Amino acid sequence: MSRKWNKTRFIGTVILVIFGMSIVGGNTWLKYGPENNVRMWLDKTTVKGDESMTLYIRNLGSKSIGYGSPYYIYRINENGTETLLKFEWAWTAELRMCIPFTTRTQEIYTDISPGDYYLEKHYQIGHLGTRQFTKRLYFTIE
Repeated sequence: MSRKWNKTRFIGTVILVIFGMSIVGGNTWLKYGPENNVRMWLDKTTVKGDESMTLYIRNLGSKSIGYGSPYYIYRINENGTETLLKFEWAWTAELRMCIPFTTRTQEIYTDISPGDYYLEKHYQIGHLGTRQFTKRLYFTIE
């Protein structure tokens, strides 16, 4: 009977530890670092000059994220400097939202000369977030 009791106590302890770690992990996920729960990626990292790309924005956090339609493309020059490209596109002032556990897309137009570039996209946590976060995504135009 002593062995059975020890085995039962061991299993109970393991279950309690797993349950406790789940509560602590869930609480941490809800409160800290929501900006780290946003994933962005491009469907292609090498494109032709007139080809468009798709930007994917995935929210794995517990809070909604807000972002606008603007994105900024920087050219990486051969000497290592960066140049912000100025487009003659009109940006809308709309705020797009991405609720937790969803993925949104945005079309990226690349009608620019061949070279190495990166795209910057700004977002905030919630629709009234005061702090902006930035993701950089690198790509090449052939």
